[in-house]
Amino acid sequence: MKTEAISASEMKAIDKNAVYFGMSPLQLMENAGACVSDVIFNYLNPGGRSQILKTADSANDWVIFFAGLGNNGGDTFVAARHLSGQDIRSMIILLGEKAHIKTEESQKNYALLEHDKNVSLFEIRSESELENFFLENEKIIGSDSCGNSRIVLVDGIFGTGFLGPAKGLEKKAIDLIHSQKKNKNVFVLSVDIPSGLEPEPKIKSARHSRSKDSIVVADATVTFHQMKTFLQAKDAAVYTGKIFVKPIGIPFAADVCFGPGNLENLYVRDKKSHKGDSGKVLIIGGGPYTGAPALAGMAALKAGADIVTVAVPKPAFEAVAAFSPNLIVKKLSADILCDADLPVLSVLIAAHDAVVIGPGLGADPKTISTVSKIIPLCKKVIADADALQPEIFEIIQKLKLQTKLPKNKDPAKEESEESKPEKTRTEKAGMEKTEIILTPHRGEFLRILKYLKFPKAEKFEESDLEELVLDVCRRLDVTLLLKGPTDLISDGKRIRRNLTGNPAMSVGGTGDVLSGIAGGLFTKNSAFESAGCAAFVCGCAGDQAFLKAGNSLLATDVILEIPDVFIQASGSDFQQKKNESGKNKRTSKQNTDSSKQNTDSDSKDGTENEISEESEMDEDRQEKLMEIMKRIKPKSQKSKIPPKHPNPEKNLFMK
Repeated sequence: MKTEAISASEMKAIDKNAVYFGMSPLQLMENAGACVSDVIFNYLNPGGRSQILKTADSANDWVIFFAGLGNNGGDTFVAARHLSGQDIRSMIILLGEKAHIKTEESQKNYALLEHDKNVSLFEIRSESELENFFLENEKIIGSDSCGNSRIVLVDGIFGTGFLGPAKGLEKKAIDLIHSQKKNKNVFVLSVDIPSGLEPEPKIKSARHSRSKDSIVVADATVTFHQMKTFLQAKDAAVYTGKIFVKPIGIPFAADVCFGPGNLENLYVRDKKSHKGDSGKVLIIGGGPYTGAPALAGMAALKAGADIVTVAVPKPAFEAVAAFSPNLIVKKLSADILCDADLPVLSVLIAAHDAVVIGPGLGADPKTISTVSKIIPLCKKVIADADALQPEIFEIIQKLKLQTKLPKNKDPAKEESEESKPEKTRTEKAGMEKTEIILTPHRGEFLRILKYLKFPKAEKFEESDLEELVLDVCRRLDVTLLLKGPTDLISDGKRIRRNLTGNPAMSVGGTGDVLSGIAGGLFTKNSAFESAGCAAFVCGCAGDQAFLKAGNSLLATDVILEIPDVFIQASGSDFQQKKNESGKNKRTSKQNTDSSKQNTDSDSKDGTENEISEESEMDEDRQEKLMEIMKRIKPKSQKSKIPPKHPNPEKNLFMK
């Protein structure tokens, strides 16, 4: 089990990704509820299952579940059913009506209890009704007349999605739980989070402020899959008690791959936002090639940016300006990007949230020299395509050193003010870090390895690739998205994969689309999330475009599908549509032009890569996952590779 803590939003993404990769929400709830029942059973039977207490007092033990209307309540329904199988009696105090239970999974699990002789169900609709219920059942709940019998109060009121202070019926339930704590025979267990505790401690506002008496004070908390950051937050131990971290069968891919769950953690527009508040992107590209910057610009808009400005040299201006009226196009001074453009570009850079540089620029030495001067001016920058040159890597390394320089320098060792060059944005901002994303394909990645003088830059093993990506990120202090059959995304601290996309995306321009999506997301999100989510979205859009165009797919086809990916990811039917996509791909593949079967499998845009042999569009995703696991064997441990899925036709790890 992983030891590092994750946030509530990260766990929410993992849950949704688990469903995307084939696990049902009902399975997740079943496993979570079973874990809750195990903790309760072990408390009531400290000797284990071989020494179950069968005394007169133990026959009077009760488990009382305070169940909310969400999935946390659903976990308690499952726990009650499992305890019933051990002849342990329980009550479900549903805080509301069963008709208002929010999810289908919770509704199904509640219905399973309606004829269970060991489970008593109570629907409580008001504070007064709850108080009267406690008075009527005082002999069972929390009176000293209980003798040695034990009462377990289970807090399943709120889950990690609840952000406001407890009020009304839920607040009354929390107060009643606290009132029973004086009884030495009462044990309070919270499910996933003590109700009322802040699930995202970093999110503070007057609207979400909460008093200490509106948070359940538990004797123990059972959480799932991994430790949570909110359970380790300052003062949280007062409420959590002992923490149990229980595995619930999250599939491997949900942990190590980007999926629709990650998209839900991206920036959400505020209701009061104005034009430009949701992101402004500057694309610097074009010259020898005119289509690339236009494709990147349109992809950035489709990814949600409010404003996209495309700055291009003279030869590309008319073509890009005619591409779409949605783009703001700025004509630069010469036929290629050059130093004469720096004054104009510095103003544009300051007015935008993120910069994408490289699409269609060409590799003229004057252009590359100018790019090296542009990078330090940026707050956030994505370097792609022609911007991935040794001169740029050198500047990136200097920026890394610059941010680590001591604040107090020896004046005697500094140059005179007259001889100093113009200060970069980093220097002016007091060593504020420039956030950088690099998006190389395999050939460009080799270029980086050669620049950094890796000993086996030309001939490295595939099993070493992930460690190389991590090492490059650490040395350059960047986030890197390595494009390939399985995209690798890393910030030097962690690495994840993206399994979406298909060989038809080796057509020219899809790499520009990817960098544009990343640019649109990067305006309001972290570099790591922007790069990974961009890879996932671009691949999904490419998969959907393939269903319509087959191997005749164009980069513009991919752009048109981007909105639908975001819409699907926000709903609950992504898994169903993905499975339908897999079936349609098999049919579409048989009808496409076989002459285009030999496509580049190493790169989304095909530049500087070897042409792969014929690739199966519906490669079994389980086999791909097994290959990934082989590459990430932990040091001093042997990785356990899961068995191949019994039904390959389900294609759970479709590429």
